[in-house]
Amino acid sequence: MVPGVAMIDLVEMAGKLACPVCAGPLTVAPTALTCSACATSYAVEGGIPTLLAPGQDAFRDSEAEAHGALAPHYDQTHQLETARNRAAHADFLAPLLALGRGARVLEVACGTGHDGAQLVAAGLEFVGSDITRAMLEKAQARLPADSRCFLAVADGEHLPFQPLSFDGVLIAAALHHFRDPRRVLAELARVARPGAIVVVGMEPNQWMYRSLIPAWRALRALLDRLRPGGPPRSPADEETKGLTGAEILAAMAEAGIAPVRLTPIWYATGFLHALLETGSKVLGLAPPLAVPPSLERVLLDLDLLLAKLPGLRRLNWNWNVVGRKRLPA
Repeated sequence: MVPGVAMIDLVEMAGKLACPVCAGPLTVAPTALTCSACATSYAVEGGIPTLLAPGQDAFRDSEAEAHGALAPHYDQTHQLETARNRAAHADFLAPLLALGRGARVLEVACGTGHDGAQLVAAGLEFVGSDITRAMLEKAQARLPADSRCFLAVADGEHLPFQPLSFDGVLIAAALHHFRDPRRVLAELARVARPGAIVVVGMEPNQWMYRSLIPAWRALRALLDRLRPGGPPRSPADEETKGLTGAEILAAMAEAGIAPVRLTPIWYATGFLHALLETGSKVLGLAPPLAVPPSLERVLLDLDLLLAKLPGLRRLNWNWNVVGRKRLPA
């Protein structure tokens, strides 16, 4: 997408924007947005505004730094074009795509625009926010020049949008990257219209963080001593404990989001993904290790069987959760 396309959408989006400091309305100029209430100014660079509250936030800034370092090879590192990831993303995108052409969808922590590209290809309006400008620049380059989209640097815990602005809201593989996931869900509900679809996609299950992840963190610490000077770490990846399906549903209910479905994702494929990604990082391989798509499809079919076994069905690696913002009483 060429710079300037987002600026056109910026003008169109002005009525939906809100100051992240005081929630006041924003006025638009070519290189800045200014709050009419508190006079805070927000820069616009390359058609992408930075709508962050002024001041230091060590956790937020460390997350931005870590993901900025990942941005050039993010899709490749996380193997987004594999059969296993395509299947998982297709599952959580389906209820948003069903909203139909012209529906406006917000994705928080949109990264490089992988999911946004599918939404705009289906005729939806896409609004993407991310804490990392480098990620949004990748998304800007990916999205077609004629797509109806808007991108902004923003914090998911303090979204710069007016209430009741979106027909659907999405956060994928990122809720655990926030210091306060419940605050993020409350913000998603605030900016969603009554009845809007709310999707939490590919959120890690808690059991891994009580078993496998500690061993991986110990191995990574050893590798850091053997190979110092690596890229910055995401503090959330170091600290997160994961969420059970029940905890996600409870947090959504607290935010005013009614459950539609809770889908366990990845069993055998989760082990495959972890093995390939971990092995690639340990060996320093780029592109990462891969397996034939035919093997992935076999494992995806196996996952469907494992999900039905009482002793194993809670050992999924991720959750896809779909909800709907409750209608006013």
